[in-house]
Amino acid sequence: MDIQRNDLSQANSLFLRQNGSSPVHWQEWSPEILAHARRNKRIILVSSGYSSCHWCHQMSNETFSDPQVADVLNRWCTCILIDRERRPDIDQYCMDYLVASRGTGGWPLNVFFSPELKPFYAFTFAPAKDDSEHQGILAIITDALQYYRSNSKNISHFSVEWSKPPTTAEHQLDPIKTIIEEYDPIHGGFGSGAKLPPYSTLLFLFYRFCYSPAPEIARILQTTLDAMMCGALQDNVAGGFFRHCSDSSWETPIFEKLLVDQAMQLWVFSLAERIFPGNGYRRAALGVIRCLERDFRIGCVYGSALDSDVCGIEGGAIIWTTDELAQSLNPAQRKILHSAYRFAELPSTSKTYKNDDRLHLIQRFPGSTDSHDTSLVVEHLRNQRAKMPHAQLDRTILADANCLTGIAFTVAARCLNIPRLRQRATEIFFFIQRNMFRDGNINHCFFQNKQSPSYFARDAAAYTLLADTLYEHSFAMQPHYEQAFSSLKKFHTKGKNWIEADSPDFYPIPAASFDFPYPSTQGMIDLVYARHAVRTNN
Repeated sequence: MDIQRNDLSQANSLFLRQNGSSPVHWQEWSPEILAHARRNKRIILVSSGYSSCHWCHQMSNETFSDPQVADVLNRWCTCILIDRERRPDIDQYCMDYLVASRGTGGWPLNVFFSPELKPFYAFTFAPAKDDSEHQGILAIITDALQYYRSNSKNISHFSVEWSKPPTTAEHQLDPIKTIIEEYDPIHGGFGSGAKLPPYSTLLFLFYRFCYSPAPEIARILQTTLDAMMCGALQDNVAGGFFRHCSDSSWETPIFEKLLVDQAMQLWVFSLAERIFPGNGYRRAALGVIRCLERDFRIGCVYGSALDSDVCGIEGGAIIWTTDELAQSLNPAQRKILHSAYRFAELPSTSKTYKNDDRLHLIQRFPGSTDSHDTSLVVEHLRNQRAKMPHAQLDRTILADANCLTGIAFTVAARCLNIPRLRQRATEIFFFIQRNMFRDGNINHCFFQNKQSPSYFARDAAAYTLLADTLYEHSFAMQPHYEQAFSSLKKFHTKGKNWIEADSPDFYPIPAASFDFPYPSTQGMIDLVYARHAVRTNN
């Protein structure tokens, strides 16, 4: 351990290695680093991010690379960089504190802690110096230091509340009313701000609609699905979906692609094709499968994320210049493309985009891309794009995201009538069992043939759900399902609470219970136990 230099160049994480040449003396999280900070009475800066995050790159390249910023941080702080994909427990704690203190959250996620590991100041992206939109990090550091010096004796631990079982009255409430109140009837989705794909809500509405069809539910589902498919969220050339859009009308995408999003979109659009056939949903689902196989697949499993940035441009592997389109297509092909797609200009006022003439292809309306001629032109563009720089794949194998992918493959096998996808799900399950299941626990991640030493309830819940889903098709899965179910029960405490993790180097964290946009740990646990009750006639 050398705290006088950056210690990340050999870290077992792509995100940490991306920051290995930073002038900030970044350290990996460890008991030794925490003890050093406590012994020397140094405040701790914990910064959490991930490899595909555009704004994490921006802060690394512009803020933490600034010599003055690095000098101030190295002089006054012990600086620890967290890969949120590796330590979701620490990230969850920091995010809960950020939301509690600021009212909103995001990445990069930065929290100042006292030497005793008590948080006292949190913020997201910050430039080196103040600008028109953000307070600069130099001013933030000054404020944090002054606050700590004045209040160090009064800083307390931040406690994350444990979720409580709902009361009988709460159980009787129908969530449909709340869903309708939050629904955006103009643009689809929910709320009036940035739009994230509402996977859990959509899944609830799908299964609700199956046993209680209602025109209102059908309208919410189809409007939202069409918005995700025909807005800027879908990659209409390579297939798959981006993480979310930063506006309410689904026009400005955040270009990173996460495996968990592909899994959830495949699940959602496969069900959509089964329930509302002939609306273009099958094509969207097949596009996700193509994206998974071409861009994410590593042997039997899938990497965690495709970077948002290519050659320093967010969406550099996705967006096109007018010159690139002109050189790639002849006049007849351009005419066909224009009939099926519109070309959205990305906002030049945003610092996110470096080139004002960059365009993003968006479907004109559901079904506009279904013709054979359009498919040929898009395949031609796909081949042209393959010759250009690619987005980097983070080759970390995440247990929970791969298990959700396996579940999505199983649903797609049924709903799209592609039986081979069930075999893919089976291969994922047994890869994880062989390589990531040790002593009754699921390792959280697998990178460059090295396992993470961390265990999380989310992984055990997703692994059990995948085993349960495969058990529907083969009684040979019974012992594997029972083994997986046993691994999950280890996260149930004597106080009848579910913990996300009980790591020896951090606080016990309650199982996450917020279901937006991804299924929460508690939500998956509840589903595991509901299905188990059905299996046992209980």
